[in-house]
Amino acid sequence: EGHVTTRKDRGIPHGPRVDQGRRILTEFLDNINMTRETQKMITEGQKFNTQKKYMQTMGVFEDWMKEKNYTVQDIMNQKIPFIHTEFMTWLTRTRKTKPSSAKHHASILNTMLSLIFGTVQVSTTVQRLTTHAISNHQINNPRYGSTWDINQLFEYQRE
Repeated sequence: EGHVTTRKDRGIPHGPRVDQGRRILTEFLDNINMTRETQKMITEGQKFNTQKKYMQTMGVFEDWMKEKNYTVQDIMNQKIPFIHTEFMTWLTRTRKTKPSSAKHHASILNTMLSLIFGTVQVSTTVQRLTTHAISNHQINNPRYGSTWDINQLFEYQRE
């Protein structure tokens, strides 16, 4: 199932993840009664790569919503810092996303939630705490899981 790009929509990113993100963002913006014309201006008024990154993050956000069985209305009834922190925890713990990618998604999600909720972005305190936690989170990838701990070797030799 290919997509034929016409001259008219050449500047609009496409692809399964991008389309998924656009769909969920539209659902959120419809929920706050934003006109389609305004939605189009906001989303399509950005540079191609910016649109693509924002829509991809919204697609990942929808994956999180589905896994948690959250609806758009459930999200609308939550506080932004809660959503932000829960999403970041899911990315780094469940999805094993690298801290740099999680921070990238955090920044974009922060902007999108501000648009959806019509508020200032997540407070710097909450964002700073989340960012530090993500930076300090080590993904357990036992590359050398079968190698010996050097202290165990020294203890063995001493005996």
